[in-house]
Amino acid sequence: MKNVLVINFKSPPFQGIGGRRWSKISKGLINKSINVHVIHAKWISGHVPEHFCNGKSISLNLQHPIRRPHSWLKKINDKKEFWRRRFNSDYTFFDEGAYSIEFLKDGIRQMMGEQNIDWVFVSCPPYSWTYETVKLIKEEFNHVQVWVDLRDPWLTANNWGIPGLTQKQRISEEERHRFVGQMADIISSPAIEILQEFENCQHPKFVHLKHFYDADDFPENRKDTSQMNAARSWVYAGQFYVGMESYAQQLGLFANQNSGDQILLFSKDVDRFQDKTKGYLNIKLSKEQGSKVFEEVSQCFGLILMLAEYNKDFFTTKFFDYLPYEKPIAYFGPDGKVKQFLKKNGEQMTSFLPFEVYSLKGYDISQDELSFRVEQILNLCQSNPSKHLST
Repeated sequence: MKNVLVINFKSPPFQGIGGRRWSKISKGLINKSINVHVIHAKWISGHVPEHFCNGKSISLNLQHPIRRPHSWLKKINDKKEFWRRRFNSDYTFFDEGAYSIEFLKDGIRQMMGEQNIDWVFVSCPPYSWTYETVKLIKEEFNHVQVWVDLRDPWLTANNWGIPGLTQKQRISEEERHRFVGQMADIISSPAIEILQEFENCQHPKFVHLKHFYDADDFPENRKDTSQMNAARSWVYAGQFYVGMESYAQQLGLFANQNSGDQILLFSKDVDRFQDKTKGYLNIKLSKEQGSKVFEEVSQCFGLILMLAEYNKDFFTTKFFDYLPYEKPIAYFGPDGKVKQFLKKNGEQMTSFLPFEVYSLKGYDISQDELSFRVEQILNLCQSNPSKHLST
């Protein structure tokens, strides 16, 4: 394998967490002397950093009604497009990738014409990009292998427009999901539950590919601040998940009980956090910081994990990013696999009751580093568990 195409919707220079998983994997592939080419959505100006893309990159413009354009003509055209999609049971209004499909197809064809691509990796959501990528590759470039990586559930998603599907749209979405399950060469996910949405999920081509941490993000001599008497801070970085309202309110109570501590929240959903935590002077809200948030993480006293009912069993990216710091972890969320892991592998710090705070010092994290995931990917690509499932 010499050349791969990574389709990473929210790749840097976008600062959000959504593109981090495959940007890091891309870096690991580059370290293995593989040429990585990237297609991504153009959220902001700038180029994909060289350590995430040592080949060609294509930035696709987003044509999206949610953008609320000022042009009255574009508003009319966007509404026409929206209703056309509803009538045809096409992608939902909230699928951010749906309105750039033709750009995506052109980008893939351009890459295939210019580069000798062996594997295409598509990180999703958005599910429209996932389906259209698999369909195009298998129809026009069947010699190329396709790896689909699902970070979120598809048919049971709480976002991306899935909850609002009409019955007709739902049938169409299930057909797209089934097609991808049959035709993609490998389908992976950090959560086994996501793979279980597929009918043949026990087949070897369905792979549990956990998240990871990148050793390069952490200085060799990390300073342990967990026992320092200086003013303490706790950091949460991530979105406001659907159904997380009550746990965000608990965070306010936590801030009140630990009034001498500072609670730092970094999220794209600042307004939603503001609504649930207003009135607490020691809670500071900031917009999402991307990788810069690790500067705060490295200096803070403790870290905050907050999950909702639907993702209580998902070990998120930030869960693994937190592990190397060996800092107290305050958990806010329902009982699930994540909470059970903390209970089993950590020591509960009773001084913080009634809020559950755990220390994972001493837990072996050596198998959760980026290089191990990359080796897993390369081994699977070499063996390629299956071409396609029978229909």
